[in-house]
Amino acid sequence: SEVDDHFMVIPEEEKPTLYSDEVFKEVPIHWLIETDQPIQVFEHPTFKHLISVASCVMKGVKI
Repeated sequence: SEVDDHFMVIPEEEKPTLYSDEVFKEVPIHWLIETDQPIQVFEHPTFKHLISVASCVMKGVKI
């Protein structure tokens, strides 16, 4: 038995992705693909409002 066998490994918290215009464009596309959304969702007023609000956040968004 080793000492390491008696300790749990605690995973590091996922660090938020730093903002860049490129990331801001890529993330919704990944979301669209991963959740099988129609491309028209990008034109929906509620989605546009969500993006508008999120673009003003300074310290990240917790859902």
